[in-house]
Amino acid sequence: MNFADAVPKAPPKTDNLMIKKSFTWNSRIRHLLQRLGWDFHRYPTTRMTVILRRSLLKSLEIRTFLDVGANTGEFAEDVRKDGFNESILSFEPLSSAFDELMRRSDSDVRWECFNCAVGRENGTAVIHVAGNSVSSSLLPMAELHSSAAPDSVIKFTEKVSVRRLSDICDERKPEFPAYLKIDTQGYELEVLRGAESHLTRIPAIELEVSISELYKGQPLFPDVHQFLENHGYYLASLEEGFVDREINRILQAECIYLRKGSI
Repeated sequence: MNFADAVPKAPPKTDNLMIKKSFTWNSRIRHLLQRLGWDFHRYPTTRMTVILRRSLLKSLEIRTFLDVGANTGEFAEDVRKDGFNESILSFEPLSSAFDELMRRSDSDVRWECFNCAVGRENGTAVIHVAGNSVSSSLLPMAELHSSAAPDSVIKFTEKVSVRRLSDICDERKPEFPAYLKIDTQGYELEVLRGAESHLTRIPAIELEVSISELYKGQPLFPDVHQFLENHGYYLASLEEGFVDREINRILQAECIYLRKGSI
């Protein structure tokens, strides 16, 4: 017997062959589309709001992340995973969500949490607690919201303390510049009004705005936009947020505003 015949032969490299064929077909299809005036690209899986936030935290040399409406801390945790190592101040009024927020932040010495809502005036208020927690608001929920997201209906109310962001900043003296994120379900303008004296030190604001009334008496996108424009900001990014897929209607949008001259 020939020794060479006794040596097991390597199986044909079918995987590599299939990959080469795939690339060949992709190239041919793309070439054909380009001749017809079309092209195709891989669709990004990361939202543009997230991409811009990551860039701004670095380029603006942000020293403090103000997390208003922190819920259980998932947003701030994502910011940490993205490489932000500076101070985080999180504000969450719901007692159950705050307990989880404290557990999540416990081992992070640069992450401080406050069990309060943020608004225009210091005091107390009643928060309407939604079934899904994240839709809870200091404002009563409108029918449009509950019909578009049945799991968000209000289950009970809870009395909470409310603090002005400017007062907290005066007391805690966080380092600036700061990045302000607001997720307060219709209470955005009240948060901003309670932070007016510090807005010149906040070059970037990320917030949810409502296109339609989801909470009774809330300001809508034009009101929030006008306030921020009047205070020296411009709209840098707008992306769809809460959408009623049954009727293809955008109900909320995610926005990032930048202070003029900050970039």
